[in-house]
Amino acid sequence: RPVTPKSGVRIENTRLECKNRNVDSGNDTALSRLQGSPRTYVASDDEGGYAGGLLRNMTAPESLTLKLGAQVMLLKNLDTERGLCNGSRGVVTSFLPWSSAVSEYSNDKDIILPQGWARNIEVPVVAFAGPSSTSSSSSSNCLEVPILPPTGEVSENDRVIASRTQVPLKLAWVLSVHKSQGQTISNLSVNLRDVFEVGQAYVALSRGVCMDN
Repeated sequence: RPVTPKSGVRIENTRLECKNRNVDSGNDTALSRLQGSPRTYVASDDEGGYAGGLLRNMTAPESLTLKLGAQVMLLKNLDTERGLCNGSRGVVTSFLPWSSAVSEYSNDKDIILPQGWARNIEVPVVAFAGPSSTSSSSSSNCLEVPILPPTGEVSENDRVIASRTQVPLKLAWVLSVHKSQGQTISNLSVNLRDVFEVGQAYVALSRGVCMDN
């Protein structure tokens, strides 16, 4: 159940880069500039006894490090009517104890603490831009919600063979063109200097919503 944040937030443009090294460098640099202690979330993986590699293409990262003020992107649909969907961008505004987040905000009362996570772990609370936001500095219609870790699955012949449980966020100051496919990004900038595949420029530019943003 999203709530209106107590204070305004600023959601910066997401920059699309063609090469992964530029994505990693840009996000690492932006994160390092933030004050406060980092919080790292390590995924709980189950590859069902198979050799490694089944979870390589999961959208949720194996390890996620956040700080207050981190620009992030949501990796699952939470509430599409309110604009909380795969690709929504927001800012980490606080961290909430696991027990409080589950009891107050989760519709799934059977949600289980991921393996390896301490019971006193705090999950990120993110303020997302509402569906009618038109400016990167607009905060009047933001929605603020704790993000709990769902489980993503890999199936074969209708049988689950691997799974990953992780906070469904990733840093979003910078994204790769490849990983942005299928997403709508409301505030966007694009660097096409390193284009190296046919159609890459089209994929990048078509993530945008309007020329103004």
